[in-house]
Amino acid sequence: MRGPRLAAAADDGRAHPNPDHCDIRVQGGGHLGAGGQGGDGLVREIEFLAPMAGGILSERRVRAAFGLAGGSPGAVGRNVLIRGGVETELPGRAAFDARIGDVLRIETPGGGGVGA
Repeated sequence: MRGPRLAAAADDGRAHPNPDHCDIRVQGGGHLGAGGQGGDGLVREIEFLAPMAGGILSERRVRAAFGLAGGSPGAVGRNVLIRGGVETELPGRAAFDARIGDVLRIETPGGGGVGA
């Protein structure tokens, strides 16, 4: 299923990104303390089926979510454009031109852990 901003009312889906993969970002959360581990985040990969201009607006790409009561911080998020097997890291706010077959990988940040 695609979000409403990716689809026009009479769209057949061929000109828009194809959400190919979505999974849990293992070990993305802060480390387990006596209180609990932070959330892991997600990994989503989107393949572009047509050339198009794209943009991403995301947070927590530089500073991680902090831990509480001595818990460790979560992992920062990552945005990666994969073209011909070559990965190019994108900042949290970026515009890019996608080609057919390019893949945008979005790794959402993990939550901070909770200590004792």
